[in-house]
Amino acid sequence: MAGSSVLLVTNSIKKANLKSLECKNYLKRMYSNTIQITNFVKLPKAYNYNMILLSPQVLARVSLAIAMLTTFSIGLKAQTPTSGDCLGAYTVCQITYDQSASFVGEGNYPHEVNPDAPGNCLTSGEKNNAWYMITVQDAGRFGFNINPKCSDADYDWALFDLTNATCADIATNPTLLVACNYRGSIFPTPTTGMNDGPNQQDEDMIDVSAGKVYALVVNNFTGMGQCGYELDFMINEGLPNATTADIIDDVPPSMLPTLTSPINCGSTTVSFCYSEYVKCSTVKSEEFRLITPQGDTIAGTVVNGTACAAGGRMEKCFSLVLAEPVYEGGNYTFEGFGPVEDLCGNVVTASSIVINLPALTLSTSYTPVNCALNDGTATVNVSAGGTAPFTYSWNTAPAQTGATATGLGLGTYKVRVTDNQGCFADDSVTVRDQFLLTVEIETESDICASGRGSATAVVSGGTPFAPPAAPYEYLWTTGNPNNLSNIANVKTGAYQVTVRDAAGCSYTLDFFVPDFRENLYPDFKYSPDLDPVPGLYPSVKFLNFSEGATTYFWDFGTGEYSTSFEPEYEFPGSGSYPVSLIVENSTGCKDTFTRMLNIGFLYTFYSPSAFSPNNDWINDEYKLFITGIDTTTYTWVILNRWGEEVFRTGKFSEAWLGRKFNTGDYCPAGVYVFRTSFIDLSGKKHVIHGRILLLG
Repeated sequence: MAGSSVLLVTNSIKKANLKSLECKNYLKRMYSNTIQITNFVKLPKAYNYNMILLSPQVLARVSLAIAMLTTFSIGLKAQTPTSGDCLGAYTVCQITYDQSASFVGEGNYPHEVNPDAPGNCLTSGEKNNAWYMITVQDAGRFGFNINPKCSDADYDWALFDLTNATCADIATNPTLLVACNYRGSIFPTPTTGMNDGPNQQDEDMIDVSAGKVYALVVNNFTGMGQCGYELDFMINEGLPNATTADIIDDVPPSMLPTLTSPINCGSTTVSFCYSEYVKCSTVKSEEFRLITPQGDTIAGTVVNGTACAAGGRMEKCFSLVLAEPVYEGGNYTFEGFGPVEDLCGNVVTASSIVINLPALTLSTSYTPVNCALNDGTATVNVSAGGTAPFTYSWNTAPAQTGATATGLGLGTYKVRVTDNQGCFADDSVTVRDQFLLTVEIETESDICASGRGSATAVVSGGTPFAPPAAPYEYLWTTGNPNNLSNIANVKTGAYQVTVRDAAGCSYTLDFFVPDFRENLYPDFKYSPDLDPVPGLYPSVKFLNFSEGATTYFWDFGTGEYSTSFEPEYEFPGSGSYPVSLIVENSTGCKDTFTRMLNIGFLYTFYSPSAFSPNNDWINDEYKLFITGIDTTTYTWVILNRWGEEVFRTGKFSEAWLGRKFNTGDYCPAGVYVFRTSFIDLSGKKHVIHGRILLLG
């Protein structure tokens, strides 16, 4: 390879030759003088390249189409995506977008749209473009208008379905294209969009379903930098083909219920997805964990998202690197317990999914023991799963490592089987004596932990002692000097009894004496079942769902109380109140249940649909009707279809008179949009968008 040259090219260059590349001499030796680079090509900001070794003679004239020599794949550090890149797309969180000036260029990730893809109408690719990401919340009719702010501007667009794809797939998968328009006509209007319109720059609207994700790219073909546009997602109002789909994202993201790839024995990563794009900055490795079938926790160390690693601000799918591999079969719980935020600011604080790792299937058997000889055996076999050879570990003393443990006495023995990949499964074998000594326990509950519980051992089989001795010997953890088969006057708790027969066989059994209060269950709900309960001084009805109780005591968290079964109470104002229900049963046992009840002020909002400011004293002014807010936080702005402000006020009582800022000329008839914001009396901020039809 001595004397060879290096040429770097991208996959997007179809028929380029050296004349189309900007080169300069750049001498450098590589690979211990094996390869000499004699030409340096200026590279775009972020791309994957092929490194092609050519002789100097061939390099001077050969086209890329006939370059047939060894290639190596290299990568350049990715750039931060801008709004001109799909990875940096605006997330649609409002009905209209007002772009005062055109975007310039095609962002840091060129060639995201393949101009040669089947069906693609953007034959020049991306050009002075911006991207928008749309997530459908509720199914319906979907469309939009792009309204240029110059009468001679030519805007084009394309819509892609990214529900099950990523931005990187757009250039290579032509089936993602939903619709596009590249028409140059600006008559009778420069407006273009998916609007069922009659003009050649109009396309049909579509029906969309909840959960679908779309990416919209808007191109400024003319490149008129000062000519912006309005992007409007609410069109054809009042017509049969009006938009009906809800695309304003006000729902928190959720973790999808299945992994993108299953975990296997030895896996060190968990790959998962959210229902929509989320902000990369809010997905943190320390806020995820994997709970094993035994309840142990495996922490995450690193979380990766392809788009995030490329510098993007959003991604749907991630991989979490675990602090240790998984080997135990069974059900795992994968949990996210930190706040993860979608691109419209909706936050999910907790999510989890159950993951099954197929386990080794074990079968066991035993041979009975002669207790005098300790000659019992226990055997385990792998009946399904795993990769041979297998290793075994019994909890005998000393530990045995074969498939069969020998020399066993009466009792239960645990075994762990591990396969060649490190996967393991646990099981246990109970070795019985040849005369089947059996012990069962019957208990009587304690009452309110007063020490009135009892337990009786019911024994059968084995070799009883000869009369006049008792048939069996008993050893209770409570102590039993009379060697009786029962104990009395015990409190609720865990205990153990060991029974021994004449042959020396002993049987140990654990048991629990319950408390009668376990049958006492305090519980309640309230009506109205709202959080917060609205109103200045709301009356709340409490519904009693307690079981086993005979008396009731309510503490409303205000210093007032009730002993009614289901009281109704008027709270003194907004706030959070710990409401407690204390119940008691016929034996004097008590238990308490507490629920937080939040009281919030109710606000109401109403906006009329139209008005006609023509000085006829009928419907001459337009006003919002709002109650229950802090009027000092109120703002109201009205815009025309070009995004120009025609009215603004912070005075709660002020109406719009249909004039520009209420003092100028009357505004022309048409549709106007408004935005109002305020804080209600419970302290919650609201931002509301709407439309006004001004009639001439």
